[in-house]
Amino acid sequence: MTDDLDAALAIVGMAGRFPGAHDIQELWANLLSGSDQITRAPAAADGRVHGYGVVPDADRFDAGFFGFSPREATILDPQHRVFLECAWTALENAGYDPSRFDGSIGVYGGCGLTDHPAALQAHRGRFPGSSTWELRNGYGSDFLTGRVAYKLGLRGPAVSIQTACSTSLVAVHLAGQALLSGDCDMALAGGVTIHMPAPDAAEGDEDVLSLDARCRSFDAAANGTVAGDAAGIVVLRRLDDALADGDRVLAVIRGSAVTNDGSRKVGFFAPGVAGQIDAIRTAHLVAGVDPRTIEYVEAHGTGTEAGDPIEVRALAKAFALGTADKGFCRLSSVKASVGHTDAAAGVTGLITAVLALQNGVIPGTHNFREPHPDLILAESPFTISAEPLPWPARDTPRRAAVNSLGLGGTNAHVIVEEAPRRAASAGDSRPQLLPVSARNAAALATATDRLREHCGSLADVAWTLQTGRQAFVERTAIVASGQGEADVVSGRAMEGRTVAFLFPGQGGQYLGMGSDLYRDEPAFRSAIDGACDWAGFDLRKVLYPDDADWAQRQLDTMQVCQPVLFAVQHALTELWRSRGVTPEAVLGHSLGAYAAATAAGVLAPADAMRLVLARGRLLDGLPAGAMLAVPLTPTELEPLLVGDVVLAAVNSPDQCVVSGPADEVQQLQKVLEAQDVDVRPLRISAAAHSTFVDAVLPEYAAVVESVPRRPPAIPWVSDRTGLVTTVADVQDVTSWTAHLRQTVRFADALSTVLANGNHALLEVGPGQTLSTLARRHPDCDPQRPIAQSLAAGGVPDRDGGNVSMLRGAGRLWVSGVDLDWAALHEGRERRKVELPSYPFQRTRFRLDEESEQPPAEPATPDAVPMTATERVLATAFAEALGLPAVSVNDNFFELGGDSLIASRILAAVRGQVSSELTPRSFFLAPTVGQLAAEVAVPVVAAKQWLLRRRTRPEAPVRMYCFPHSGGSPGEYLGWADRLQDTELWAVQLPGRGSRMGETPYTSMDALVVDFLAEVELEQPFVFFGHSLGALVAYEVARALRDAARPGPAALYVSAARAPQVDRLSDGFHELENADLIEAIEERYGRLPGELTANPEMLDLMLPVLRADLTLVANYRSQDAAPLDCPVTVFGGSTDDDVTPYLDEWRAYTSRPMETQVFAGDHFYFRERTHEFLRNLAERVAGAVRGTDQVGAADTVP
Repeated sequence: MTDDLDAALAIVGMAGRFPGAHDIQELWANLLSGSDQITRAPAAADGRVHGYGVVPDADRFDAGFFGFSPREATILDPQHRVFLECAWTALENAGYDPSRFDGSIGVYGGCGLTDHPAALQAHRGRFPGSSTWELRNGYGSDFLTGRVAYKLGLRGPAVSIQTACSTSLVAVHLAGQALLSGDCDMALAGGVTIHMPAPDAAEGDEDVLSLDARCRSFDAAANGTVAGDAAGIVVLRRLDDALADGDRVLAVIRGSAVTNDGSRKVGFFAPGVAGQIDAIRTAHLVAGVDPRTIEYVEAHGTGTEAGDPIEVRALAKAFALGTADKGFCRLSSVKASVGHTDAAAGVTGLITAVLALQNGVIPGTHNFREPHPDLILAESPFTISAEPLPWPARDTPRRAAVNSLGLGGTNAHVIVEEAPRRAASAGDSRPQLLPVSARNAAALATATDRLREHCGSLADVAWTLQTGRQAFVERTAIVASGQGEADVVSGRAMEGRTVAFLFPGQGGQYLGMGSDLYRDEPAFRSAIDGACDWAGFDLRKVLYPDDADWAQRQLDTMQVCQPVLFAVQHALTELWRSRGVTPEAVLGHSLGAYAAATAAGVLAPADAMRLVLARGRLLDGLPAGAMLAVPLTPTELEPLLVGDVVLAAVNSPDQCVVSGPADEVQQLQKVLEAQDVDVRPLRISAAAHSTFVDAVLPEYAAVVESVPRRPPAIPWVSDRTGLVTTVADVQDVTSWTAHLRQTVRFADALSTVLANGNHALLEVGPGQTLSTLARRHPDCDPQRPIAQSLAAGGVPDRDGGNVSMLRGAGRLWVSGVDLDWAALHEGRERRKVELPSYPFQRTRFRLDEESEQPPAEPATPDAVPMTATERVLATAFAEALGLPAVSVNDNFFELGGDSLIASRILAAVRGQVSSELTPRSFFLAPTVGQLAAEVAVPVVAAKQWLLRRRTRPEAPVRMYCFPHSGGSPGEYLGWADRLQDTELWAVQLPGRGSRMGETPYTSMDALVVDFLAEVELEQPFVFFGHSLGALVAYEVARALRDAARPGPAALYVSAARAPQVDRLSDGFHELENADLIEAIEERYGRLPGELTANPEMLDLMLPVLRADLTLVANYRSQDAAPLDCPVTVFGGSTDDDVTPYLDEWRAYTSRPMETQVFAGDHFYFRERTHEFLRNLAERVAGAVRGTDQVGAADTVP
């Protein structure tokens, strides 16, 4: 036997739902309580008692969290729903966000056989228009693991397993083999059985079920098992990987084995001794352990007359092959407490064994009184008791085994031992940033409350939250320390939020700026140390002095204060960059312009220090002067300026600064105070930006001339002109001297920053002077995030920078800025810890009763009561679209409807309204109110090019989507719910939707001319087009360019050959209707039966499709210059007529071009919607930021 752990696996996370237990913690408490969790009915006339292990709230599900509509959630098998939630919870328990895991994650599992398929058929009337295939998709066991992989974005193997009662432990074995062979780097494994509703009778299983609904595993009085429901999932990694990554290892799997009884038994459903022995002994050998070291076996233990004796006989014979010792191993079965949970039984036993190892207690076997005589325990290694057994730690690891036997003969056995003992992570007294997020405000409040109740190493808690939780839009950031919470900020994130850095001028300096950061943060310390070399004197003696009085006198001089401030601002910039926060634009106020120029790449830090040193020295040599902040507008202030007093800065429309000789400034102060103007002298000893500066400009110009200056790498907004600094400005020495002398136009500069992107504003320097000015600026939206880096000098809770920086980082993260979390813990070892899991906001979904609806939005004050006809139509709209409710004015197409869903609505309402509706009347009257009125009065359609489902004026970008041949806007409107940082407009062409009465185009030129003449495109925007729509989008973009009008920031082409490649019309537009349908289905797949079986719908659709195909046949590409925007081309891997030609689009742009190929056909995004939209959202965010994503052809599996 060996202690070699090279092939060992770590269990790093667990989740489950069990009879009487919402989670694993409740399961363990129940096991130790000595009570079972079986729900029993009153005894029947024959004395039999029916009992069942019922999972609480198994009919409740957070549909919205996983992107299911209420209709879809009701169709979906409750087993799949519970398994999906457990998969999410297990990954959180392991401390992993799958989207950030550097490797592939597999999922292995299986579910039980239930009556859900039959119940779906019995209640099929609740799902009008649903096909048998759609219903099967909701319950098919084949889709259990694939759906988890799809919804959670897992890219490893997704394998559904069916071996009856041993399913979930077989899943653990196969997941382990996949990890060891390299098929994946992490794996979820488990199983689920959920009956909804719970069975209320034995239903023919009386011969194996207990007469009194008590499972007495191994007991002399055993008379059968008790059935139950459960779900369980474990998260597995290779042990060495888990230890290297600081995972919370719950237990170690040393080895496992799976066998089958074959024909070595009396019948197919009978248990077999030989097959079980093979599994147990093989597991011992694979694990390399002496069976004498196994002190606990969590057995299958069903409590049946035949099963228990055969299992114990097999265990005893397998153990005897390695040891002759007796009575050293505790035998137990969790089934005595929760029942036989079918496909979840094996993983329930494994979770029980892991809990026993963690807690040092072997749970008792409930209901056990005396052993069944056929067990012959005295001659075996085993003992049994109803009482829990303390299991103290010792020098060697404690070991257990888990046995699971499948009806039909598939046996699984797993050897598990306690986790390696590891030293606690190093203590860290620094404050920590705790990020919490959720999909909605209610879940966020619950998650935050749960976290506050949690105890543990604060640094490890922070690390787990930061790296092991997915970030949702509703966010709270808590800055916490051992003394409590220092700051809490909440808000809603905007994906891809960018940051503009604001660098303050002189006036906010104080001794000790960033003292914590210098002590604790290498990036900050390195920058300060470097600044000392550039400055030629030790700035640290002033910043972090031994003699505070001396240091303060130094700091009061320009020639020391200015280089010190620049050094601190530059060091803060470097620290922010190390934490993943890089500026998209920069703006400095007076002295702050030098740090801004450095951040923009205009000046090297050492060269910037040369300019700052010269500036400080020259200003220090000026005659005595003063500066005064005055809360008046320039127009109000300028008439009061006399002598050499000048307007030095306009910080906001009603906040100015004057500068000049000290006596003249003091005189102006008296005048203003006499008028009750609240003026404030600044802590600056020279009259900067005044006439005094004229005398030193030539000397300063010479220094500027000697310093290399490069073009800005990012926008650098000038506080002198209020505009973005150009290359010519950078190279013009007079612009630098003018900056020293002329008025600071900070208000104008801030207007430029605010007008050019929805950036978060970050003040990089001491205090919040610029933050205050930004909040007061009339162009600054109250919702724009603003953060600071260091506390102001005079605040009572001023710190050395650690708390302030975390507070700023938290505010940025809450607003949607991505952080490099590892940088917050640089040089410190961190461990994953167990934290409260996501608080799902569940509602009830049952087939045997009306499902609960998620909480509705509050009714608007102008809500109008519906007529009877409107109520019928609104109900049909809601059911077909899977929405909780639809109002009288909601537009069907803007809610995501299309012709297929429209046909379902028409079928549903026929016979319920007083007049026969037709497809044409529906499309001409797309709202509930209009359609109800159409019953009596026909509606005349209005021309409408664009449809929008979600109004998002605050979104940083608009996306205009152009449909494929015969396509409608509804396909794209549904994307709006997932592209939450984009305002999505779907283009509605004539002949469809609310434009049904208009003639479709057959000429590309005419379509493009009319579109641009009648549609106003809101900047910034991007185009998306599928198939024909891609060509239309390209031609519109080209026409905009040729007309010198603003064009798209990016073009997204889907499933379309490049314009110069031969089209695929093949004369389709000339075919008769039946032949046209046949040709379309042969090339692109079958059309929905609801459409082809409805002559009215075909009469509406085919003329539009024919016109679109005619347009394609008539289209000829014109020679034109490439577009000046990046192009991304998407396609399906099996779309052989198009995908091989996608790279031809490279000639149509002078900017980066890439291809993305997804598994699927011409309409790949219908099957890969979640993955495709996530991919698209990343690129749209990049286009808005101006970060072109370049790459070779990339196949997305």
